[in-house]
Amino acid sequence: MRLAEHIYRTISSIRGPLLFVEEVSEAMMGEVVRVVYPDGAMREGEVLKIDRDTVLIQVFGETRGLDTEHSAVVFTDAVKKAALSPDIIGRVFNGSFMPIDGMPMFIPRKVKDLAPSALSGSELKRYEDLLDAAVCAYIALYAWHWGPDGYHVYGDMTRGYIVIPMNDWMRERLWSGIPCTQSRSS
Repeated sequence: MRLAEHIYRTISSIRGPLLFVEEVSEAMMGEVVRVVYPDGAMREGEVLKIDRDTVLIQVFGETRGLDTEHSAVVFTDAVKKAALSPDIIGRVFNGSFMPIDGMPMFIPRKVKDLAPSALSGSELKRYEDLLDAAVCAYIALYAWHWGPDGYHVYGDMTRGYIVIPMNDWMRERLWSGIPCTQSRSS
């Protein structure tokens, strides 16, 4: 935990609502940041990904006017929190959990961190199983919809197998030996 906010002027790239900030130490997933524009205006953002000393940030709002030389990012050491109450049912909120349905803010009964928590053990296994089930259901639906021409099976019943959704373009490239990672125009 930091004792003060850290300000970085090391934005290396701006891609739509995403900023890449380099040479960052001690950032955390879900951390709230303030993005300072060259004219002094500020927008809130959130840390989406950390890769060594490079941090990917999503800016909440317009990024027009930002530049890599005169803009700054302030890391706050805080995570986004959401006020919770049964009164939120049926309401409409923006990405910052502020009401946008014209009704006043409700009185919260509980406040919950929105930062992703580290999952491990049986808790992580539960989410992995749910994701596996969703992917299997998608592939089964795809195979049912497109029939035998819509998928390819690799392997066999004794050693295990995988069912892969496949279209004509992928099948043509697969059988001709051209990697499917190349663009369609090549």
